[in-house]
Amino acid sequence: MAWRAGLVNRRHPHRHRPTWGLMCLLPWLVALSVAQPPKGSVTVRRDAITVRVFLQEPTIPLGGIFILRVQVTAPGDLTGNAVQFALPEAWSDRVIQLNYTSDKQTFERNGRLWSTLTYTYRLAPLRVGRIRLDGLQITALRERFSIPPIEGVVLSGTQPEPTEPEPSGPPVRVNASVAPRQPFVGEQVVYTMEFAVAASAHLVRNPTYDPPTAEGFWAEEFPEVARAWRSGYEIQRVRLALFPLRAGQLTVGSARVNVRMEGVAGSEVLTTPPLQVVARPLPSPAPAGFQNLVGQLKVSLRVQPQQATVGDTVVVRLRLEGTANLRNLAQPPRLSLTGARVGLPRERWQVRERDGRLWFQREFEWRVVPLQAGTLTIPPFAFPYFDPAVGRYRTATTSPVRIAVFGGRAEAVSTAQTPPTPSTAERIVVVAPLVLLVAALVLVLGTTGWRYWQRQRWLAAVPVPDPQLRQTLWTFRQEGANAFHRAVRAWLREQIFQRTGILLAPNDPPERVQQLLQSKGVSETAARFVRDVWERTATVQSPDEAVHLLRQAAETPNRL
Repeated sequence: MAWRAGLVNRRHPHRHRPTWGLMCLLPWLVALSVAQPPKGSVTVRRDAITVRVFLQEPTIPLGGIFILRVQVTAPGDLTGNAVQFALPEAWSDRVIQLNYTSDKQTFERNGRLWSTLTYTYRLAPLRVGRIRLDGLQITALRERFSIPPIEGVVLSGTQPEPTEPEPSGPPVRVNASVAPRQPFVGEQVVYTMEFAVAASAHLVRNPTYDPPTAEGFWAEEFPEVARAWRSGYEIQRVRLALFPLRAGQLTVGSARVNVRMEGVAGSEVLTTPPLQVVARPLPSPAPAGFQNLVGQLKVSLRVQPQQATVGDTVVVRLRLEGTANLRNLAQPPRLSLTGARVGLPRERWQVRERDGRLWFQREFEWRVVPLQAGTLTIPPFAFPYFDPAVGRYRTATTSPVRIAVFGGRAEAVSTAQTPPTPSTAERIVVVAPLVLLVAALVLVLGTTGWRYWQRQRWLAAVPVPDPQLRQTLWTFRQEGANAFHRAVRAWLREQIFQRTGILLAPNDPPERVQQLLQSKGVSETAARFVRDVWERTATVQSPDEAVHLLRQAAETPNRL
């Protein structure tokens, strides 16, 4: 019995030792899983479509902002309705959407045009810790993508360095400043609101921020919130770029920050004092073509390739950048060339911070097809602007670029000797397949010719003088109402751009079309007529309705 008891006692520790080991390791495993970095990026591919969803900074401090980007890359020139999605409503208890922007870039890959659409959201988190963003559904080119969840982490606070002294002031404070105080009209003024939190203070939730009123200014937010440590405080700087719209004394109102601290009942609202700015008028007279560009301005021109053959595509890119408010360029610059076909300009926007100011970048791209051999010259572009540093007007210009255009290659003259005459049998063997090939070719050409004749006869019955506009009716017959809608609007966009310089987007609402036309001096009657035509392109459902619409659309050039 003693031996059996001793055996049991010896086996007992060995049987339970793994359990105790796992129990000891369990807290470490839990801590390790919590400490793992968040998965802030996912990429989903299907055929030639790539969808990427990511957080620019998956880990942010308390009071920070998540930058969520959705990128869709696919072949072709994608339009806005090619990608459709909405942020899930379930996210409303985790984050608040502050604002939203979109951007489009086109590029060539293996001789094919590709596009990347980027949608950027600024999301304010509502709690501390891990935040899971799941359930996002994206439809790209009619393909549905279920996006795996991504995560972000909001830290409860950043501890100061050991050498930092304890602050002697209040636990939270705000102040504001503007610079410069005496700008010119249209010059960029940077408004800075500083929100300081002591290292010893504990906030229950993220503070909420109400921007100041800025009557008499055009305002735009900086893309990022700056952070720094100073005298035991964590400083968060929220900045606005303000552009005075008129001369005289202007007031920047008070900003409000709502905070709630541990151990304090209710919320506390901190406000900044209003600030005064005296805007100076621009000197007169302004140079011809001046479009209220005030500040730094750089312009560059890039042409690729600089040697081409008749019928090739030449890409012309014009880039403007600087602290001047490039949104004041109401319409894109024009490029008109003799001996070449110039397409509608494509536009790209980018706004970022540079040296403490907003830096605007605006790029225009044309695709040019030379129609004759010789030298094709891209003329210089000139943009007058006012430089506040020297207090006078300047002009940013580009140099002309010359493109060598060559004609088609001449066919090489054959110098081979004449082969010997084949025999009769050889001729029969060679001629028989050729006869069959010719017969098949005649049949195909006859069928194609009949269809072409039938199509031309059908289009000739359309009472519209413009052949391109008549062609849209055949598009309706072959591809349906949606393709007809796009084709007619493309024709209208080109006519409006040629006569007024207004570049409409394919999905612009009718109200905006009328508003832009009237801003260019088009009469209200003519603008309303074009608006009605633009609106009716989306409602056509039958060939008779299409013919009636084309009759009205054909009057657009005369109305403008």
